[in-house]
Amino acid sequence: EINSIPNKFPEMIEKCLHLLQNPQSNFTLEGFSEELGYSPSQISRLFKKHTGLSIVDYRNQKRLDYVAIKMNAEKTTITKAAYEAGFGSYAQFHRIFKLHFGYSPNEFIRKLKSK
Repeated sequence: EINSIPNKFPEMIEKCLHLLQNPQSNFTLEGFSEELGYSPSQISRLFKKHTGLSIVDYRNQKRLDYVAIKMNAEKTTITKAAYEAGFGSYAQFHRIFKLHFGYSPNEFIRKLKSK
Protein backbone atom coordinates (compact mmCIF):
# COMPACT_ATOMS: atom_id res chain seq x y z
CA GLU A 1 0.00 0.00 0.00
CA ILE A 2 1.22 3.49 -0.82
CA ASN A 3 1.25 4.93 2.66
CA SER A 4 2.71 1.93 4.47
CA ILE A 5 6.28 3.19 4.05
CA PRO A 6 7.04 5.54 6.96
CA ASN A 7 8.58 8.95 6.30
CA LYS A 8 8.63 8.44 2.54
CA PHE A 9 6.48 11.46 1.75
CA PRO A 10 6.62 15.13 2.66
CA GLU A 11 4.43 16.06 5.62
CA MET A 12 1.77 17.67 3.40
CA ILE A 13 1.36 14.45 1.40
CA GLU A 14 1.25 12.40 4.62
CA LYS A 15 -1.58 14.65 5.84
CA CYS A 16 -3.46 14.18 2.55
CA LEU A 17 -3.06 10.41 2.79
CA HIS A 18 -4.29 10.49 6.38
CA LEU A 19 -7.35 12.54 5.42
CA LEU A 20 -8.07 10.07 2.61
CA GLN A 21 -7.88 6.95 4.82
CA ASN A 22 -11.64 7.08 5.24
CA PRO A 23 -13.05 6.05 1.84
CA GLN A 24 -16.17 8.09 2.53
CA SER A 25 -14.03 11.22 2.76
CA ASN A 26 -15.43 13.93 0.54
CA PHE A 27 -12.46 16.28 0.77
CA THR A 28 -12.03 18.37 -2.35
CA LEU A 29 -8.84 20.01 -3.51
CA GLU A 30 -10.21 23.24 -2.07
CA GLY A 31 -10.84 21.45 1.23
CA PHE A 32 -7.29 20.14 1.29
CA SER A 33 -6.06 23.62 0.44
CA GLU A 34 -7.93 25.14 3.39
CA GLU A 35 -6.88 22.33 5.74
CA LEU A 36 -3.21 22.27 4.76
CA GLY A 37 -2.47 25.85 3.69
CA TYR A 38 -1.25 25.04 0.18
CA SER A 39 -2.82 25.98 -3.14
CA PRO A 40 -5.01 23.33 -4.80
CA SER A 41 -2.63 23.13 -7.77
CA GLN A 42 0.39 22.64 -5.46
CA ILE A 43 -1.38 19.85 -3.59
CA SER A 44 -2.53 18.17 -6.77
CA ARG A 45 0.88 18.34 -8.41
CA LEU A 46 2.81 17.16 -5.35
CA PHE A 47 0.36 14.37 -4.52
CA LYS A 48 0.68 12.93 -8.02
CA LYS A 49 4.46 13.38 -8.01
CA HIS A 50 4.89 11.47 -4.74
CA THR A 51 2.18 8.79 -5.08
CA GLY A 52 1.87 8.35 -8.83
CA LEU A 53 -1.90 8.89 -8.57
CA SER A 54 -4.15 11.91 -8.60
CA ILE A 55 -6.09 12.55 -5.40
CA VAL A 56 -9.31 11.50 -7.16
CA ASP A 57 -7.75 8.26 -8.42
CA TYR A 58 -6.34 7.51 -4.96
CA ARG A 59 -9.73 8.15 -3.32
CA ASN A 60 -11.49 5.99 -5.90
CA GLN A 61 -8.98 3.19 -5.27
CA LYS A 62 -9.67 3.37 -1.53
CA ARG A 63 -13.41 3.26 -2.22
CA LEU A 64 -13.08 0.26 -4.55
CA ASP A 65 -10.99 -1.49 -1.89
CA TYR A 66 -13.75 -0.79 0.64
CA VAL A 67 -16.41 -2.26 -1.67
CA ALA A 68 -14.30 -5.37 -2.26
CA ILE A 69 -13.83 -5.89 1.49
CA LYS A 70 -17.55 -5.37 2.16
CA MET A 71 -18.53 -7.76 -0.61
CA ASN A 72 -16.17 -10.45 0.68
CA ALA A 73 -16.96 -10.02 4.37
CA GLU A 74 -20.72 -9.54 4.36
CA LYS A 75 -23.80 -10.52 2.47
CA THR A 76 -24.60 -7.07 1.15
CA THR A 77 -25.65 -5.70 -2.19
CA ILE A 78 -23.00 -4.15 -4.36
CA THR A 79 -25.12 -0.99 -4.56
CA LYS A 80 -25.25 -0.66 -0.78
CA ALA A 81 -21.50 -1.26 -0.51
CA ALA A 82 -20.84 1.37 -3.22
CA TYR A 83 -22.89 4.00 -1.38
CA GLU A 84 -21.26 3.12 1.95
CA ALA A 85 -17.87 3.53 0.28
CA GLY A 86 -18.73 7.12 -0.60
CA PHE A 87 -19.67 6.86 -4.27
CA GLY A 88 -22.34 9.46 -5.07
CA SER A 89 -24.35 7.19 -7.35
CA TYR A 90 -24.37 3.68 -8.70
CA ALA A 91 -23.62 5.10 -12.16
CA GLN A 92 -20.45 6.76 -10.82
CA PHE A 93 -19.41 3.53 -9.09
CA HIS A 94 -20.11 1.45 -12.21
CA ARG A 95 -18.07 3.77 -14.44
CA ILE A 96 -15.07 3.83 -12.07
CA PHE A 97 -15.26 0.08 -11.43
CA LYS A 98 -15.28 -0.68 -15.15
CA LEU A 99 -12.41 1.74 -15.82
CA HIS A 100 -10.34 0.17 -13.06
CA PHE A 101 -11.07 -3.53 -13.62
CA GLY A 102 -12.07 -3.64 -17.29
CA TYR A 103 -15.48 -5.20 -16.63
CA SER A 104 -18.70 -4.23 -14.89
CA PRO A 105 -19.54 -4.99 -11.24
CA ASN A 106 -22.21 -7.46 -12.39
CA GLU A 107 -19.68 -9.29 -14.59
CA PHE A 108 -17.40 -9.43 -11.54
CA ILE A 109 -20.14 -10.97 -9.41
CA ARG A 110 -20.94 -13.52 -12.12
CA LYS A 111 -17.25 -14.47 -12.29
CA LEU A 112 -17.14 -14.91 -8.50
CA LYS A 113 -20.27 -17.09 -8.49
CA SER A 114 -18.96 -19.30 -11.31
CA LYS A 115 -15.85 -20.28 -9.32
